[in-house]
Amino acid sequence: MSSTSQYWMYNRLDNGFVRIEFAAKVKEFLAFAKQHCPTYQSERKIRCPCNYKKCRLVPYTGVETVEYHICRYGFVSGYHCWYEHGENGDEGPQNFYQMDNHIDDADVGGFDPTTYREMLHNVAGPSFNWNHVEESPNPQARQLYDMIEASSEQLWSGCETMTTLSAMARLLAIKSEHHISERGYNEIIKFMKDCLPNDNSLVENFYATKRLMRGLGLPVEKIDCCEDQCMIYWGVDSELTSCKLCGKSRYIAQRRGRGRNTKKCPCKKMYYFPLGPRLQRLYASESTAKHMRWHGEHSSPEDVMQHCSDSIAWRHFNDVNRDFAAEVRNVRLGLCTDGFQVFGILGKSYSSRPVILTPYNLPPSMCMKSSLCS
Repeated sequence: MSSTSQYWMYNRLDNGFVRIEFAAKVKEFLAFAKQHCPTYQSERKIRCPCNYKKCRLVPYTGVETVEYHICRYGFVSGYHCWYEHGENGDEGPQNFYQMDNHIDDADVGGFDPTTYREMLHNVAGPSFNWNHVEESPNPQARQLYDMIEASSEQLWSGCETMTTLSAMARLLAIKSEHHISERGYNEIIKFMKDCLPNDNSLVENFYATKRLMRGLGLPVEKIDCCEDQCMIYWGVDSELTSCKLCGKSRYIAQRRGRGRNTKKCPCKKMYYFPLGPRLQRLYASESTAKHMRWHGEHSSPEDVMQHCSDSIAWRHFNDVNRDFAAEVRNVRLGLCTDGFQVFGILGKSYSSRPVILTPYNLPPSMCMKSSLCS
């Protein structure tokens, strides 16, 4: 369907109340889904297309729940073709890569920042459609738009070799590689701005650089851990103040000054990069998204195992978990781990266990690449 005929999808509220027209159109949408969606015919469930962060076309649920969610949270952004609810059209997920064309229109002279456009292309993903933004962008989308603008903005008027985004990316790489402090980074930025023409678009400091690059969506969590690496303070143990294995304190002992509230400083921290966004990148990038269905669509000669999906164990898993196996895009991970003593026999007696996750959706030539394993 055209975006014009579906304008109602993103015109939900009137003075804080759900529009009568919107509620009526939602019922028409659900009637269409019940008639054309295969999962409703078999299980009486459809994917929830609401904009709630735990839904967004991921879970299957009942029609009544879907209706309530849509009226409360609205539709997920860019869902003009109802490809998850039985509609066959030209605006399916394979054609939602319109953002790159928009960036091409604003190219910078003779400079071709292909790498940075592809990076933003992968961040946006297949559900992003620049040409059909019906509502004001949310903060996450606003960050992405800022990066898109920076990827096409000349570092100064007439510069054909560098954009604002490429300059910031290279400066951050230098800072990380040479362990430059934040103060040192700010001094470098200040010196560069003095050397560049007055109309340069270089950001002011490290804080502004982080705000610009935040649109990449690379989340990291800091988790306190034991000084001797016995445990991490996470989940049910997040409120503990001492290690339940060795008894050492979680925080560094600090003297309390008169009338001062000192902030508790953990003895040691670890950095955790969530797995979910990395798995989403596999579908967001065109180079890997088309291969994520390979395990369920390839054909192998009889009695020949070219991939794990050809094994008896794989087929048994599919028979036991039919709901999961019905969606070929579901991610299948293989976990491998082994322990070893870091400092040998004479060192401290504790072992380290590296954990390797392999995405078995991909063909054999791709699934074992270090860049795709976690």
